[in-house]
Amino acid sequence: MVQNLTHTTMTCSINIDELRHVAILIHHSMTSVLKRTLWTTFLKSGTGLLKTKQQQQESNGLKMWPSLLKSMIKSCSHINHTENDVTDEICLNIVQTQLRRLEYQYEYYQNELKEKIKPLSNYEITIAPILRTFIQQNLQSLQIAYEFAIAFIGYEYEDQRLAFQ
Repeated sequence: MVQNLTHTTMTCSINIDELRHVAILIHHSMTSVLKRTLWTTFLKSGTGLLKTKQQQQESNGLKMWPSLLKSMIKSCSHINHTENDVTDEICLNIVQTQLRRLEYQYEYYQNELKEKIKPLSNYEITIAPILRTFIQQNLQSLQIAYEFAIAFIGYEYEDQRLAFQ
């Protein structure tokens, strides 16, 4: 009986390093979703497709690249850009490149996660809900920061839309 219990415990135990790696992959995956949401908002604003809370339908096509994006471009650029130097083409290329990179990252993390959880028995039933809840709770402050940035973009966009009416 003790031997059976020991054997069952050994087969059900999970290597903590494997579990840690799974948690890191879930964290990276969730973070890439947050980043993608922000960059998609940049794209919608710059291409005139952003729908704000104040509007019931999509905008009338106002194309405005958010000041947050322009300041990010200026701060990361090796060339000194003024506000006017950051053109629509530069913004569009950077946003599309970033979205492709984030999509690739997300797919990579998801594929790695699938490979890591294959050997784990009862992962979806027992381990996954606990890990996801823990990671979501610890990502709340980051999620709030992203939601704030997205809301700021929406308000800036709405201000510009109202100014042009």
